[in-house]
Amino acid sequence: MSYRLSEVPYRETPAGRALEIREKDIQRTICDLLRAEGWRVFEFEQQWSEKKRKTVGERGMPDVLAIRYRAAVSHVPTGPLSSREMYTDIVLWVELKRISRGRATKAELHQLAWHEAERARGALTLIAGVDFPATIEGFRAWYAQSGLARTGTSR
Repeated sequence: MSYRLSEVPYRETPAGRALEIREKDIQRTICDLLRAEGWRVFEFEQQWSEKKRKTVGERGMPDVLAIRYRAAVSHVPTGPLSSREMYTDIVLWVELKRISRGRATKAELHQLAWHEAERARGALTLIAGVDFPATIEGFRAWYAQSGLARTGTSR
């Protein structure tokens, strides 16, 4: 379900306390925006499987992976891929934070380290509260000026 900005659920707070918005509601709205813009969106949460004895995901990995497939590439390689049409794409990782007492919670050190390592590899990664204001409006503003927006749904 998608929410308009004015409809995003939030926790009631005692009188005089700042608004609290749950991370899952911010995430849902941002993921809906990205899907409307043509992105393939995956939502992650690090999990431990007792049965399989393994962790799914990496420590520090962001909440959202968005992939947008772009235009076909004119150069098609030879070999096993020569019969396939090749595409370029954009990969966007987004770490979201909830709003508590009027401020975004901060990224943990292992999350910052993950982003630093991926950025060194050339990845486009975002951390709410670091790369854009940690609100839905902050992400919309970043997205609108990023050059990634296609349809105007980010406005």
